[in-house]
Amino acid sequence: ASASLMAQTAIAPSVGDGSVDNPYEIASLENLYWIAASECFVPDPDQETRWSSHYIQTADIDASDTMNWFEGEGWNPIGYWITSVDNQSFTGSYNGENHTIEELYIYRPSIDGIGLFGNVEGATIENLGLTNVSVTGNNTVGSLVGAQQTTSIINCYSTGIVIGTGYAGYIGGLVGGQLDNSSIINSFSSVSVSGTEYLEYIGGLVGGQSNSVINNSYSTGNVDGGSQVGGLVGIQAGSTINESYCTGSVDGYAMVGGLVGLQASSTINESYATGIVTGTGSALGGLVGMQTNSTITNSYSTGVANGE
Repeated sequence: ASASLMAQTAIAPSVGDGSVDNPYEIASLENLYWIAASECFVPDPDQETRWSSHYIQTADIDASDTMNWFEGEGWNPIGYWITSVDNQSFTGSYNGENHTIEELYIYRPSIDGIGLFGNVEGATIENLGLTNVSVTGNNTVGSLVGAQQTTSIINCYSTGIVIGTGYAGYIGGLVGGQLDNSSIINSFSSVSVSGTEYLEYIGGLVGGQSNSVINNSYSTGNVDGGSQVGGLVGIQAGSTINESYCTGSVDGYAMVGGLVGLQASSTINESYATGIVTGTGSALGGLVGMQTNSTITNSYSTGVANGE
């Protein structure tokens, strides 16, 4: 590896063996990078073993130095999201123990599956805060997780900025794509989320939700994108949102909603939106931009919807 790649250092946790009963203890940025590092840096245990292990975080972590990593690309996500057979997921668990990771930086505008975790499957992430993030990726981008599959996220939050540069979308303040019977519970995002004018599926908390659940969660950041843009979720398909809300403004082209951009075969219960909604195309709504084969109960919006 060249000297320019050596700003990051992987140090194995000094406590734990990665099992459920004795998880690795993550106390520093060097410990955190040990999880993510390629086998060039950490050959033993191999990456697959590290990505199927269990972790607890025992201290707040200052990740501001990630701005200097990999020639400005920053943090390398845990778990790969690639549109091929080369996908490799994080399948273990990470318990932040109510600690934070401060100023995580990622600038990978041509790469899909971007976040602290790029791709998780059958995993649990809980009790973790990401503060003052700066995350830029192509498609399937979130501050905490890019692609969430069959995974539970509980008591987590994020603040900062998330940007998507691609065309396929799935850009969210906390999670890019929430898929395959996943859940987000008691979590929030205060992230400014934006994408190109062509980008679809952009949300303050989650970009796109499919066959999944969001309970008792919220977003407060402003959201700006193309179509299917929502203050909480960009597109909701076969999914449920319960007791959740958003307060940020939402700006897009078509299918733009204060809470959800496009709601398809889904349910919204006891939820609300208060932000201003602005769109230059069709299908704008204070709560939902467009709805098909779906149900909304005991929910409301107080924001103004402005078409141009």
